[in-house]
Amino acid sequence: PRYFQEIKRVLKPNRFLYIIDWEKKETEIGPSINERVSKEEMINIGESSNFKYIEKININADHYGLKFKLS
Repeated sequence: PRYFQEIKRVLKPNRFLYIIDWEKKETEIGPSINERVSKEEMINIGESSNFKYIEKININADHYGLKFKLS
């Protein structure tokens, strides 16, 4: 939530926020599964911080992308 609050402070009007993060699953590389945030959790955090979830962006099998806009 603190990340979204800081982005809200500096984001110019009518701009988008894109987030790319690790899928919440075990992989050979990357952070442990306990340190990962699922896309559903990330959407909930964004929406509770007054960002509108726009769409999911396909990155690859190990990462997800999300597009938000400040409400």
